Amino acid sequence: MQRRQWDLAEVAARLQCDLIASLWRPEEYRSAVTPLEDPQSVQFYPDLERRARKRCRRCYRQQLDGTAQAAISGDFAAFSTTLLVSPYQDRTEILAVGSEAGQANELPFLVMTDAIGPFWAKKGQNIWISHR
Repeated sequence: MQRRQWDLAEVAARLQCDLIASLWRPEEYRSAVTPLEDPQSVQFYPDLERRARKRCRRCYRQQLDGTAQAAISGDFAAFSTTLLVSPYQDRTEILAVGSEAGQANELPFLVMTDAIGPFWAKKGQNIWISHR
C-alpha cells in the first residue's frame, strides 16, 4: 500500500495536480462489517462467499464516500482510488461503488488507463485526483 501512495504522489507531481489521500480507518471498517459477521444480527450472511462480497462492498463504499467528501471539501473536480490498481481487489465492484459515490456526491469518479510511472505501467492503470 505504501508503494502505491509513493507512486501516486509521483504521478500527481508529473501531472502537476493537487492530491489528497485518505487513510484507511480499521475501526470504522470493523463497525461497518461486524453486523455481517454476527449470527444474531439480521444482516448476518451464513454464506461465506456472499458475506465476503458484502464486506468488500461496505469497505469500498466507506472509502470512496470519504474520498469523495474530502475531494468536495478540498474543491477538487473529481476523485478516484488506488484500490483500482490492486490485484487483490474486485475492480468491477470498485468501479460500481465509485460511480455510485460519484453520483451521490455529485462529483465525477475518474479512472485513467494511460500508464505513467514504473508502478503504474506494470499494473496498467493510474489513478489521480485533479483540482478545479
